[in-house]
Amino acid sequence: MKSKPQTIAILGRQPALGLAELESLYGAKHIQPFGKSACLLDIEFQNINFNRLGGVIRVAKILTHLPSQKWVEIEKYLLETSPERAKSVNGKLSFGISVFGLAVNNRQVAKTALLLKKAIKGRKT
Repeated sequence: MKSKPQTIAILGRQPALGLAELESLYGAKHIQPFGKSACLLDIEFQNINFNRLGGVIRVAKILTHLPSQKWVEIEKYLLETSPERAKSVNGKLSFGISVFGLAVNNRQVAKTALLLKKAIKGRKT
């Protein structure tokens, strides 16, 4: 990969197949494996044709890179930055949190999601 990753692809139950699809469509030089079930792409999110990817279950734009792998610090960052980002959304906002490759339990992620919902709701009004 020559430039900074812009997109992350979450691979399906056969990760090698999803990776092969991405390499076939976009070239191996634009793809970097990321753990066992994901890969990073140096292609802009809007240029990924998700409809052509049977072995990829999710594609997301990378908004930032966090140096920490501590959930407490990640939660703090989300609570500080998400309300401001949400202000640009007109109408109803739907969001979710997915965690890959980080040791955090579902209860903590759900707690963070509720805190984010409250922070965003308080900021939008």
